[in-house]
Amino acid sequence: MEYLNVGQMAKENCVSSRTLRFYQERGLLEPAFVDEANGRRYYTITQAPRIDLITQLQSAGFSLDEITGIIEDADMGRLQQAMAEKLEQTRARLAELDAARRASEDLLAGLKAFHTTPIRDNLLFAHEPDRLIVRLDAVEPAVMATWEEEDIAAQMERTQCHIKKQLAARNLPASLLRNSGVIVAKEAIAPEVQLFHHTPFVRVAPEDKADGAEVLPGGNALVMYTTFDAANPADRAQNRVARMLDYARAKDLEITGPLISESVTRFEHYFDPGKRPFYRISLPVRSRMAWNGNRIERGDAR
Repeated sequence: MEYLNVGQMAKENCVSSRTLRFYQERGLLEPAFVDEANGRRYYTITQAPRIDLITQLQSAGFSLDEITGIIEDADMGRLQQAMAEKLEQTRARLAELDAARRASEDLLAGLKAFHTTPIRDNLLFAHEPDRLIVRLDAVEPAVMATWEEEDIAAQMERTQCHIKKQLAARNLPASLLRNSGVIVAKEAIAPEVQLFHHTPFVRVAPEDKADGAEVLPGGNALVMYTTFDAANPADRAQNRVARMLDYARAKDLEITGPLISESVTRFEHYFDPGKRPFYRISLPVRSRMAWNGNRIERGDAR
């Protein structure tokens, strides 16, 4: 049988000579013959399948230690089991990477919004998309009562801690805190509404497979981006909501769904607790004015 030196064997199998030497050092592939006179190593072409086995298992994510065990076992049944386990590990890793991708996209979107949105506290019109959310339990009234004497900064952080505990209780990733907010039911919207007293939620993706997920319908809305002044006790969410309601009344707009207040980004707050998180408040509305031929009529414009 023809012998191939290291360079020839490497060339035939599209690997480097260094790779073959490394395989030998790890006990994965021994030369077929070693010339005792000069120490040169030689292989036969029939050893190529061993190289293929190693490279294929590496491409599937197996470590060299794992490959060594597979080669030593030389058991097709155990190899099949190992392959099935590796596939499940790979799928889990892909899910983790996909979650990391979505987290990065969400956090980056928040930062971009922080730097590119119009002037704070301006009223805007926007079309809200449908969103998948999980409603969390509201803070118990008795617990909420203990917060009343605290400033808005402390209340915000207590709300965030409450959401984190809710996520843990539901086996949802803590990273979803980035997509948290509060829902105020349509019938509870009023100028004096206190957002912390209402239903917290987190936005999720279908890939999260979150129990209890529901669609929050989109539509046209009045929107305000805002940052509360922690140093000013009078600077409260109620001021923003009251402005939105006054505008809706002045423009004859009908409120069509729940008010949503959600965090856009808290990065500035992480770096400097004196800075307030950046929030987005949206109030779904539609005009009460409807077209009827050439006339505009007041009514329930569906």
